[in-house]
Amino acid sequence: MRPRTGSFALVTLALVLTHPALVRRAVAGDAQQAVMQEILDVLRQNQQITDEQHRDLSRKVRQAGEADRAAAQARTVEKVERVEAVQDIQTGGPVERVEKVEVVEEKKPAPDTLRAYWKDGPRFETADKSFRLGLIGRIQNDWAIIDSSRALRDELGIDAFQSGTEFRRARIGIEGDVYGDFAFKFEVDFAGGEVAFKDMYLAARNVPYIQNVRVGHFKEPFSLEQLTSSVNITFMERSLADVFTPERNTGIAIHPTYFDERLTWSVGAFRETDDSGTGFGDKQNYDIATRLTGLPWYADDGAQLVHLGFSYVHSFRNGVETEIRQRPESHLAERFVDTGPFLANDNDRINPELAVVYGPASLQAEYMRVFVDAPEVDDPAFDGWYAYLSYFLTGEHRAYKTSAAAFDRVRPKRNFGFGPDAGWGAFEVGARYSKIELDSGDVQGGNLGDTTLGLNWYLNPNMRIMANYVYSARTDTAGSANIYQSRFQIVW
Repeated sequence: MRPRTGSFALVTLALVLTHPALVRRAVAGDAQQAVMQEILDVLRQNQQITDEQHRDLSRKVRQAGEADRAAAQARTVEKVERVEAVQDIQTGGPVERVEKVEVVEEKKPAPDTLRAYWKDGPRFETADKSFRLGLIGRIQNDWAIIDSSRALRDELGIDAFQSGTEFRRARIGIEGDVYGDFAFKFEVDFAGGEVAFKDMYLAARNVPYIQNVRVGHFKEPFSLEQLTSSVNITFMERSLADVFTPERNTGIAIHPTYFDERLTWSVGAFRETDDSGTGFGDKQNYDIATRLTGLPWYADDGAQLVHLGFSYVHSFRNGVETEIRQRPESHLAERFVDTGPFLANDNDRINPELAVVYGPASLQAEYMRVFVDAPEVDDPAFDGWYAYLSYFLTGEHRAYKTSAAAFDRVRPKRNFGFGPDAGWGAFEVGARYSKIELDSGDVQGGNLGDTTLGLNWYLNPNMRIMANYVYSARTDTAGSANIYQSRFQIVW
């Protein structure tokens, strides 16, 4: 069957390339446009056209379809009169019969006409696509049972058995495009009963030479796991090593991409701020952060890829009180390791990253190390790392967003539901080991290792149920804990 499909696709491609007018006729309707797009997808899957050719031809198909639809809307149905001469039986003379068609005029919508539609959430867009708005949000309700060993209870002074629930995240916001070349995002989190800024920024696109510029409160470019949204990470919590990431601060950054987004680079300057994006005073706490990523292998729309990356942050500090502490991979748990406060100056952080996707199987790993200028405690250096494997039992694969060099939303092949045509959604299993070491120099914060097993059920692109088991053990003492937890998540 494949040779016939390939031959048909090649003939179609030749017609498209040599006779552009055929494209317009082929996409005169939505159904024809969908057929043409399927043909292009077959060509790419059979490796008969490159990814770049596929994008260019797909763009031409969309443009031709939009042009024909606009012409159809603007077209006026002309008045038609048909005169027939018939013989009157009684008089023998001719009688004229006139058929009239009422004039119907369809007008093209005004450029500022706003339409509403659904694309993973409520979206609004003007007819000329100059303005776009999207309502965004997420709710994550977590439940956990924590069973701690006697050694850990004695060391940390915690109870043997703990259980309960929390809303890990409860966010709402709005994002959009303004005049095509500008964008914004406004997002706040109400989890814990307090209001905290998350992404709060303005951005410009298509800037000469530097392409993308962003200013406001957002994540510093550091770590694949951190830059992958919390609604798309494989496990309920990021790894132990995530404690070394700077997360969100207020600043300005540029983000150019090269080679069809196969290579990305980000660099920015940030002021350390609180949860309202404010940082002011005599302490000059600034960061310079940069991240470089590449895709040496990328095929089948990301179903097969190798991601490589490296991040670096230099933090300017001068005699500030510093403390590093971390929970096991459960936000409801107590902090199991803690350096305690100490005075420190500048610090440097490095982070090599690796990810491989091969159909339903994937691997991801990162290493982080922090070098601290703190003469009073013998200039400690702390590090952490993680590695994990995941597999989709239902055949999907982890989605990758090339422009952000991070993983994106998973879309089940068949959404779960209760109708006759509904499927079971997507199921993913994963296993991870992560470790953090906070013993260095004169600082003895403890060492911790976590083994995490996870099961994810993606009901549809907006809903997911997660179950994690975590075995967390202090590697420098005998303390350990068994953690059983689950999450119910919806995102739009």
